[in-house]
Amino acid sequence: MSKPVSLLLLLFTLLPLTACGTLAATGGQRHTSEYGFNKTTDTPSDASISASIRNQLIKNAAIPANRVMVQTEQGVVTLTGRVPNQAIAKRIIELSRKTKGVKRVESHLTVSPSP
Repeated sequence: MSKPVSLLLLLFTLLPLTACGTLAATGGQRHTSEYGFNKTTDTPSDASISASIRNQLIKNAAIPANRVMVQTEQGVVTLTGRVPNQAIAKRIIELSRKTKGVKRVESHLTVSPSP
């Protein structure tokens, strides 16, 4: 066998082993990049989801964003706080559901008109 062919065979034999070593070293887990996205699926992190929802609430003048708390855990968004009416509560839930990466929205918003 010629030397270049032997080297190629060696390369193709060792290459899969290095991939296995990488998976073993990381425990087979995927890691999140510094920008909050999973490198393999581009799924937003919980912090990115919450930040995106907060930004949407702040941009909407009809929503009292300072009275709404947004928490995300494993793609499940929990909304808490007080809003002036049911229509605004529905709008907040709708905005949250449409945000990339959200699996489910749990609303604990209460309707309480401002004094």
